[in-house]
Amino acid sequence: MTLALEPKYATCNDPRHTAFQTPSQKLNNCYLADIQAHKYTGVVNVVKLTNDTLRLAYETSDRSSCGQRLNGHCHLGKVNGVQQKVKCAGQWHFVRGDLKIMTPSTGTYRPCGEIGECDEATEHRDNMHQAALDLLGPGGMKGVEYRSSHEGQTYITRY
Repeated sequence: MTLALEPKYATCNDPRHTAFQTPSQKLNNCYLADIQAHKYTGVVNVVKLTNDTLRLAYETSDRSSCGQRLNGHCHLGKVNGVQQKVKCAGQWHFVRGDLKIMTPSTGTYRPCGEIGECDEATEHRDNMHQAALDLLGPGGMKGVEYRSSHEGQTYITRY
């Protein structure tokens, strides 16, 4: 099965809002080199499109005119102003430039359930792992955790 999650939980229908800017604000997109060079500690929103394009943006509470977070998955998942299906979306938690935790936290693209409950959740985890592995290489994945929570139960996969 090839996972392609629809943007069904939170959407932005304003075609002027893109993965890089709205009419009045630029998204705070980032790259791994910047995260590592500045030894960033914090959360980065992640979206991997079905064409394997990986987009990262620093988490912020700033909102755009559509009501969605400026650097959120709604906007990161857009191509030519239209939200696309994705292989995975969530958040990566960095400590001093090193990836420590990946989560499926997104208000836009969520799998059907948790790991062990549905194949979609397992494939989402695997896609998130592959996205990080492609970016960081095997050495960068040492000790990284994928955490998923549901109804008080936390599921952890360690790499």
